[in-house]
Amino acid sequence: GGWQPVRDFVQRAPYLFRQKDVGEENVLICLGDFGGNYFGNHRHDEFKKKLSNRPLTYFVIRGNHEERASNVAAKHPDEWHKEQYFNGSVWVENKFPNIKYALDIPMIYTIDGKKTLVVPGAYSIDKMYRLMNGYGWFPQEQLSEEEKNEGLSLLDTCNWNVDIVLSHTCPICFEPTDLF
Repeated sequence: GGWQPVRDFVQRAPYLFRQKDVGEENVLICLGDFGGNYFGNHRHDEFKKKLSNRPLTYFVIRGNHEERASNVAAKHPDEWHKEQYFNGSVWVENKFPNIKYALDIPMIYTIDGKKTLVVPGAYSIDKMYRLMNGYGWFPQEQLSEEEKNEGLSLLDTCNWNVDIVLSHTCPICFEPTDLF
């Protein structure tokens, strides 16, 4: 699954976590398919506990193979809250305060002094395969037209001037069809 690279990074790179190497804050930015909200319930707690044992903050941008954090929070409102991080709002599960989920809409965050546009979600090119085999698929995996328009309005407010764009995927016009 998508969570394996995160698990492997945390397990196989202990030298990154020596106390003398830990700065003010170490952040691992996860560009989707993080593995923390695939089932939308407590089945991920062991994975999240392992991540919490490292001196890292995880900033998670939703991909297409996971539930929206806002939907999970709506199902478990006493277990989630919103807070400010990178000068923007994020979802946080109370039990795992070092895992910050970017909102499920386009947002601009300030990361290391850089104006960073975060675009969550993606289209599952494997949708039919996933449905035929009983794997999870999320009807709200992509941004709605309204959410896309909110993102465009957000860009208009900053004259389309951002330093970085972070997303799980690229625009369809850049899709690497030669790799299919």
